[in-house]
Amino acid sequence: MPTEANTRVIDQSQRRWANGKLSQFCGRFERDSRSDLWFAKSTPEEERKRISAALLLMPAQLRHLAVELQLTVSTNWGKTVRGDDATLYGEFTHNRKAEFSPHLEFGRNTLRCSLLVPHMVHELAHLFWNALGAKEQAEYAHELVTSSTATSIEVTSYAHDKLNNWRHACTIKEPYGPVHRKAFLKTWAEESYAESAAGICVNGYTWKITTVDLRARRATIRNCTGLRLPARISADEIALLPALAKTK
Repeated sequence: MPTEANTRVIDQSQRRWANGKLSQFCGRFERDSRSDLWFAKSTPEEERKRISAALLLMPAQLRHLAVELQLTVSTNWGKTVRGDDATLYGEFTHNRKAEFSPHLEFGRNTLRCSLLVPHMVHELAHLFWNALGAKEQAEYAHELVTSSTATSIEVTSYAHDKLNNWRHACTIKEPYGPVHRKAFLKTWAEESYAESAAGICVNGYTWKITTVDLRARRATIRNCTGLRLPARISADEIALLPALAKTK
């Protein structure tokens, strides 16, 4: 049984972003001693074990940030509330960690072990990105723009869609052009950052036709934002996740 020290009750006064359908991400959470993640009370034990084991494979800075910010976690049999396979929620408007109160929701597809690790890297990279200052974010975005050409293909089809949105915004005339370019660059930069992190860490996650040099992208991420990513998370360790989830 979880002790009082290992349980938290979060209400909407503490999680102001959790309005409407997102109010389900308030309530009682229980700390998992293996990972220090806080799971919604309703989360099945096998899923807690699998997600906790996956967190232990994460790059150290991402793992430590999740623990520092007392990341809460829940699972969904279908898609997330936002309609995705995995979604990170929080108050990220002002990039102030004390206000984040982050929550990570995993949908059914992500709970398959082949996707759990890259999707977790992706979502925790979002968390790391939002904890950065505006200067670091701008430096990364600048590197993206200066290294991109008309024939550049991003690391994944998802990231490439964001690149194409920015390219289209660059064709919009005044007075709306600058506003659209700024907004789409912000989205491209953050999603490129998260997808690049996942692609660098997990073999086979990137698009086969990408033109991105992952070693160069890894260096850009480190130099601009201070995030150090391993060359690869062991495929053997990822393959062990189903067995780990079934252990007592």
